[in-house]
Amino acid sequence: MNILSLKKLGSLLILMGIGLIAKAEWVINDKEVSDGNWSFVYEITEEKIKLTSYKSGADVLDLSSICKDTDTSGLILGDSLLYGNQTITTVVFPSEPIQVSRRAFRESSLSGDLASDSPIELLSNDAFAITLITSVSFPNIYGKIPVWSFYGCSNLTSVVLSKDITSISGTSFSDCVQLQSFSPTEFPEVTQIDGAPFKNCKKLQVTRFSFPKVESIPGECFHSLQIKELYLPMCSSIGGSAFYNSSATNITLGPVVTNIGNYAFGVAKVENLGTTKYSIPTIPSGLFNQAKSLKGVLDFSKSTFTSIPGEVFCQMSALERLILPETLSSLTRNSISKLGKCEIVFLGAKPSYDTDEIFWPSSNNFKNRLSFVITEKHINSWTNAVNDIVFTPLKDVPDSEKTDTYYFPKSDKSRVIGLISTTSLKYDIPVTSWLSVLNEVGTIIVIR
Repeated sequence: MNILSLKKLGSLLILMGIGLIAKAEWVINDKEVSDGNWSFVYEITEEKIKLTSYKSGADVLDLSSICKDTDTSGLILGDSLLYGNQTITTVVFPSEPIQVSRRAFRESSLSGDLASDSPIELLSNDAFAITLITSVSFPNIYGKIPVWSFYGCSNLTSVVLSKDITSISGTSFSDCVQLQSFSPTEFPEVTQIDGAPFKNCKKLQVTRFSFPKVESIPGECFHSLQIKELYLPMCSSIGGSAFYNSSATNITLGPVVTNIGNYAFGVAKVENLGTTKYSIPTIPSGLFNQAKSLKGVLDFSKSTFTSIPGEVFCQMSALERLILPETLSSLTRNSISKLGKCEIVFLGAKPSYDTDEIFWPSSNNFKNRLSFVITEKHINSWTNAVNDIVFTPLKDVPDSEKTDTYYFPKSDKSRVIGLISTTSLKYDIPVTSWLSVLNEVGTIIVIR
């Protein structure tokens, strides 16, 4: 392409008599491009003008005519172009496509509203991090939102982006402590979320975020996020503390979760997780610790873990049913304690335990129900583990006792009878065996 020949550097022309200020024209020579107020070193890349380094200028950087004046098709703002610059206050973008490189405005004095209807692409990290901007309106931004893009913009209160972005990277909006408004809330094209993009955005007033294509979320992704609903219907992998202390009351996950990290739902306000099943080889520490509002069913029947560490299902007072896998062989103190009226379903052999307080209630009104879904292959393990289990043929059970729910009275010598139709056997289990703490009035044991 033909680069424009040297022109007389423009300066602000005051139109006498009418008091209007004409825009200065950007001109280029072999060394720099300038409008008389701002000057940059530049290069021409694929018919786009790329500003590579700052030479001089202050206050308003008006780039609205730079592509037209230099006969170029787009603008590239180079690496660290105005990094740390304390003279810029405002930038006006051109209507042509814009690409913003790494740290282009990081820690500069850029302030106020940052807006453009032009197609914008953020090429790398930290583009506008730690600036004084108060709002962002990039309705035609595309591609990725890289890490640290708007990190630490402590005055930022509102953000408008495009639905066409494909990923949101970690810390991209973290520590934007005044951020309240964010649009869109539906992200149909996002396939990846890295890190914790909204960490410490405690004033964010958004009801719902939807990520229908995301299959994996990293650790701390929605940690402490103040939002009511998260829609992640394809998500099967969840990092540690991903929803820790989150205010989301409704979280939709994939039909089967195959990977999950420590404290993923610890202290979360979640009430509903739908009908998700968990198929995991080990259970992480503190997984649902103090998730006191979670209702419904937690189904680990497809999992293969053999033990449960402490405080995994502790203080889940609203949970209705917990289904534990056939492979479970041991329990730890406080691993499933203080579960209110939750029914605990054991699908296999009797697990061992390290204390009498496995099921210790928070009060004397312990109302847990225990279900033992025992098949024929587990009979030996139960017989070996608890010597005083007695097996008698089902036909010997009186008609009056043929029910799968029994209440036992408050007595250490009480016995509870349950029926297993699949094996035609009756189990007669003394309360004084491994269920010794279950001696409160109203406790139910169901043996199927």
